[in-house]
Amino acid sequence: MIKQILTLIKNQQKDYLWILTELLFVFVCLWYVVDYMGTYLYIRQQPLGFNIEHTYGLTLNVYTPDNASYIPPEDKQTTLGEDLLNLKKNIRLHPDIEDVSISQSSQPYVATHYTNKRRFSQIHLNDSAVYMQRYEVSPSFFNVFKISTESGSIEELEKNLSPQSIILSEEGEKRLTDGSSAIGKSVNIDKNTLSRQVTAICSPVRNTEYIKAEPCFYILLQDEHLVTELTPDNLKEVELCIRVKAEKDNTEFPSRFLSDLTWQANVGNLYVIDILPTSVIRKTVISPMTSEYRTRLLMLLFLLVNIFLGISGVFWHRTKHRREELGVRMAFGASRNNLRSLLIGEGLLLLTVVAIPSTLICFNLCLAELINLYWMDFTVVRFLTGILVTYLLMAIMIISGIWYPIHLAMRVKLVEALSYE
Repeated sequence: MIKQILTLIKNQQKDYLWILTELLFVFVCLWYVVDYMGTYLYIRQQPLGFNIEHTYGLTLNVYTPDNASYIPPEDKQTTLGEDLLNLKKNIRLHPDIEDVSISQSSQPYVATHYTNKRRFSQIHLNDSAVYMQRYEVSPSFFNVFKISTESGSIEELEKNLSPQSIILSEEGEKRLTDGSSAIGKSVNIDKNTLSRQVTAICSPVRNTEYIKAEPCFYILLQDEHLVTELTPDNLKEVELCIRVKAEKDNTEFPSRFLSDLTWQANVGNLYVIDILPTSVIRKTVISPMTSEYRTRLLMLLFLLVNIFLGISGVFWHRTKHRREELGVRMAFGASRNNLRSLLIGEGLLLLTVVAIPSTLICFNLCLAELINLYWMDFTVVRFLTGILVTYLLMAIMIISGIWYPIHLAMRVKLVEALSYE
């Protein structure tokens, strides 16, 4: 049958040329749609690496001289950093609070490229150097946002964070050591000659739902650094985050917490302006992205429907106008199954012929990085899966465009079919 189909194509080259051209263009367009939608579904299913339920960020400020609560420098016995540490201790003693953390450019949905608050450093290991996102946190940060090792241990991360240590993410370890274990190895941050030992590996961490896990590392935000370096000018760079006990967290918690004075004593000129749920911060950051990507997906879905109708329509029209040919074949002994197999085989053979140059074009589009790499790396599995799904979808479109018209064409009477000849 394949030889018979190839003979038909050879004898009608001009008729088949425009079909091949259309299939080539549609194959590439459909592959892009499949790849985009596939990577979108993939990234939405990946874990974030943290948990923001029952977590809040506290907005801090300092009293100015015109405020009645202001303490003049000559009367003040503590630095701003010490006030912050005292505030953290007071909040930790509150009966509604599970844990408190201090961090710098590290809070989920705050340290993203959308807020321009990410910090990067270069990690050196022997001759290898990898840029990674830098998180400076207190040990309790891992418990506040439930960041853990691959085995699910939060305590292992907390106890292994020290001034001489560094904690890498799985992606950071993979990039730095090419897949081998980094535990126990000494690394340097940027050009600092002080070596730090890799003491733990945490699960992959993502900035948002629309970004794949990237290499990152955690180092200790030391109390001594806060005591000596924290000033009103850089106070906004510091994040004070809390995790509320699940049974205590409700819509009334923020106002109830702010009105409670038990945790606000002995903190100098430092005070809390507002308390904001991390879920609100998340919504603010990802809402524009969600609207943008939904619009793109709707456009691609519309394109997908039009591709389906276009391909099915082409083969529907072609099969319908070959009614006389099919009738004659039936008159000379061809069975209905043979005719159905002939036309469907012809359509699939045309698709297979087109798939080869289309695959080369798609591969070059990938090499030119014209696909979405924010959601998923370009891999052989991703590419071949997209090609296979595209081929199957186009095969379904072609078969749907042939099946019903050929069913109608087979109803022709033999006498009528012979009159066509």
